[in-house]
Amino acid sequence: MTTDTDTTAAAAARIRAARDAADAAQAVFEQIVRDEIAADRITVTETAHALGVKNRKRIYDILGREPGEPAAPRLTRVVYLRARGCGARTWTAVEQAMWARGWATTRHRGTAWHLARGGATVVLCDFSAHFDGLETDQVLVGRVRARYRDDGDTDLPLDAGGHRLMPIRHDPDVLTKGGTRGAWVLDEDALARIVGVAFDEQWRED
Repeated sequence: MTTDTDTTAAAAARIRAARDAADAAQAVFEQIVRDEIAADRITVTETAHALGVKNRKRIYDILGREPGEPAAPRLTRVVYLRARGCGARTWTAVEQAMWARGWATTRHRGTAWHLARGGATVVLCDFSAHFDGLETDQVLVGRVRARYRDDGDTDLPLDAGGHRLMPIRHDPDVLTKGGTRGAWVLDEDALARIVGVAFDEQWRED
């Protein structure tokens, strides 16, 4: 497999961002442990039990470490999901694929608009099975920007991204329309990778 320089750089940036997020989450975890024990709301033994460990050394190590200088946490990335004509199995698979990558999800346009207006990065991911009553083999993925229209109503236009061919995979456990096992279904992990690229796309010029 060969990759171009820009693709490799973007992938490396996403990996570093994920590492930094994991480091920040670990720092938050350790600070909460220190806070709760210092406030006498829980003991070291009870903390170890809550974490499912028997050895309390890990807890004492946390208590003995000085917290580093905290960095301002960034707003959680959000995926606004739409899926007309999709069943519960597909919805669940897609949501879990997004959650596995640390992204929050919402199915509500108003929530997506307010989050984007507040500064969160929001990506629309429309994996509807039907569009205008017709079956479709495409998905719509891209960053959105919250705006007010001239009439004062809210608008959530796509500002980067666009239509892509719907990624699919073969699932031997899913029934076809004919009732036999083995069907082609939406590939939720491939869809999540498309979303990951969309988060880093540049805004279109106004």
